[in-house]
Amino acid sequence: MTSQPSNKLSPIQRFALGVLGGLFFTGILWLYSIYFHAPISLAQGIFGCSLIAICCGILAVVGKIDNFFDNFPSI
Repeated sequence: MTSQPSNKLSPIQRFALGVLGGLFFTGILWLYSIYFHAPISLAQGIFGCSLIAICCGILAVVGKIDNFFDNFPSI
């Protein structure tokens, strides 16, 4: 009996993917705030980006982001 390699992501990898997604999302929001002349201060931007990125990372771990990546076509 041969064991099949598991394609599942570890919780640390899921958290890292969630954090990267959160940073991407908040970076876009931060750029839009500058575009619409409502600039966010540097300290507030860094704190807000970090907070949202960590929340996205936690949601990725809890929400089983593996199911989301199963829907992408294989390359």
